[in-house]
Formats: sequence, structure tokens, C-alpha cells
Amino acid sequence: MLNRAAGFWILLCAVAVAQETNPKLRWSAKVSGIQQGSAAVSDGQIFAPVIQESAVVSLDAASGKVLWRQTLADTSPFSPILDKDSVYVITGSCTLYRLARADGKVLWSRWLAASIESMPTLSGGKIFAASSDTSFRWARAGGWHLVCLDAATGKELWARKIGTDVAGAPLVMNGQAFVCSKNGVLRAFDVEKGKALWVQDAHAQSMPVPCRDWLVYKSATGLKAVTRMDGKAAWSWDRANGDSRPREAHDFRLPMIAGDRAFVTLSETDLACVNLMDRSTVWTWSGGEEAPGEPVMVGGRVYFGTSKGTVLGLNAVTGRKLWEIKTEAAIADAPAIMDGSIYFHDRQGGLVCVDAGTPEATGWGMWGGSPTHAGPILSANPPNVVTPSAADGVR
Repeated sequence: MLNRAAGFWILLCAVAVAQETNPKLRWSAKVSGIQQGSAAVSDGQIFAPVIQESAVVSLDAASGKVLWRQTLADTSPFSPILDKDSVYVITGSCTLYRLARADGKVLWSRWLAASIESMPTLSGGKIFAASSDTSFRWARAGGWHLVCLDAATGKELWARKIGTDVAGAPLVMNGQAFVCSKNGVLRAFDVEKGKALWVQDAHAQSMPVPCRDWLVYKSATGLKAVTRMDGKAAWSWDRANGDSRPREAHDFRLPMIAGDRAFVTLSETDLACVNLMDRSTVWTWSGGEEAPGEPVMVGGRVYFGTSKGTVLGLNAVTGRKLWEIKTEAAIADAPAIMDGSIYFHDRQGGLVCVDAGTPEATGWGMWGGSPTHAGPILSANPPNVVTPSAADGVR
């Protein structure tokens, strides 16, 4: 197991001489109302929530030109997910919308709850989302549920109790749906019929992320893992130097996992790379007064934005800073990265596109990587090498 995992990481970050340019700001578009959330991008289109104007907007990925804007019933602070023809987004009043990618036309909508802080997941033509009842409006009896909907029509296929709202979003892979409730409980369900497979009070502080046979999640002091098959505890990793200070309550930022490495924000200022095979800290990055956002690792680089508006690219192997670019405002959330470009929201109504400096930066089209939130989108012809270049000083 160790050799196989190590081999995958070496393949992922093998040394290669790649064409690389100095990263630069490609464009910055001011879109009225954008202040929160992550953009989603594919096939030359960007989709972003517009929280202050109760809308979703689509832009041209090459220029930042607005293609369409669709006004909804209320604010939409959550990141959209995409399939070939549609955009799915949950609004602040907990209505799930399906919009046409071409023009933003509302194809269907479904009210889910009185108050919701999680996002939907799309897999196999089905939508998985949190839903609950309320004293003012009936959605279903019995409190919070995981619901499975037909993506084409919005029709409910099944619903299962989960106790509280979901942290982040459901994770769907290999015929199973995994959810982390806001109270830290992990649950697994069969996606076809909704059969409950296992439940574990894991004290989780993020949605789980797949790694081999594990589900890895953030804990109060670092990272922990359970086995996907039965939810039993597998291992734990605590922050370096005996630092066991608890994280801020309800901080559900997602750890990024690539091969046998995890890239995770540890505190308001720190980010770390962890070897999941031996649970050692490979490197750490500290931003001083700059709080790092959720990191994304593609093409041998780790990309993230900060509370001071800095966009950074680090060598994934060493943690060495390769470059940084200053933008006008604090970066709101995790980036989308496709076709050599990095897309961020900022908190002053800007949507920023940064040249990543390498064509190997691609495949991370939305929050969680893909509509299933299970990792990167793999194209039909992925790059042979997704690596740091020799110029990074990796030998």
C-alpha cells in the first residue's frame, strides 16, 4: 500500500521541464453584487452566485464579459454545480434551482428548508441535498433529511433522516453518498434506494474527502480518517509542534487531497501539506496577518487566495512560493482552475482571472473539484505530466 501510494504521488509530482510563463492577471470583471461564494467554470463559461442582487451570472471565461444574468427569488451565496446543459444552485431561502446553461432560464425549482448552509451534489443524473421541515412551511415531517432528486425534473426519489444540516455538501462516489452533519456525525447511504449503510459520531469539522479506502476530514486539532466501508476510525494527525488549539467553531473549509498528500488550512494564518501514509507534516506555509483560503492542488502547484487579496502559487512538493499576485480585495473562497487559468471571487464585487503560468493547471472546475465533490474533473486526454517543473528546484 505504501509503495503504491508513493508511486502515485511521484507520478503526480514527477520532475519535468515544462513551458512556464510568469503568471499575470488576465482580467478582472466587476459584477454588481458578487461578494461571496466560488465560481464554477467549464467549456469556456463561468457561473457565479450574486449574493446582493439575488441572481446567478454567467461570464465568458476568456474575457470576463457577462453573457447572462438570472434573477432568483432571493440571494444565492452558494457555489453552483454544473452538468452539460444545466446550472444547479441553492439560494439563501433554501430553494434549489436548475437553470439552463445557455441563457439562465429557470427549468425547475424546489424549496428545501427554512434555513440552509450547504450545497447540492450531482451524480448519475441525481441531485443530493439537505432538506428539512419548518414551523412556517412544510417540507417534510421529522427534521433534517438527505434527499435524492431526479436532476431532470426535481422529483424526489427518496429521503433519509440525518439530524442536522450538512457541512459543505454530500460526497457521492462508487454508488454511495456520504454526509457530514453540522454536529460532526458522518453517515453513508446507498445512492439507489437511500439505504443507510453506517453512521459514525466522528466529531468532524468538514465534509469528508476521499483518499484510497478512507474518508479524510478535518478535526478540532488536525485531520482524521475513517474507512469508507464501515465508518470505523482509521487514523488521526494532529497539528505540528504540539499545537492542539481548537479551530473556530463551524469552520468547515475543505481539505484538498492529491495522491497521498493533504493540503489543509490549519488556522487563521497557516496552511500545511501532510503525508497521509505516515501522517508526517511535509511543509507548512504561514501568512502572518494573511488568512489563507481553501487550497487547490493541480499540476504540481498549490493555489489559494488570502484575506489580503493575494493570490499565491506554491510548489506542491516543497511548499516554496513560486509567485504571488496582488488583487484589489480579500479573496472570498476557493478558486476554480481550468485550462491554465485561476478564477476567484473577491469581496468587493470582483471576479478575477489569473494566468496560472502553466497549462498543467486544469481540471478543478468548481468547489470540490467536480459536481460530485469527489475530486478533479479528468478530461478524455489528461496531461501526461501534472508536476512541478525542473525550474522549481525539485531534484
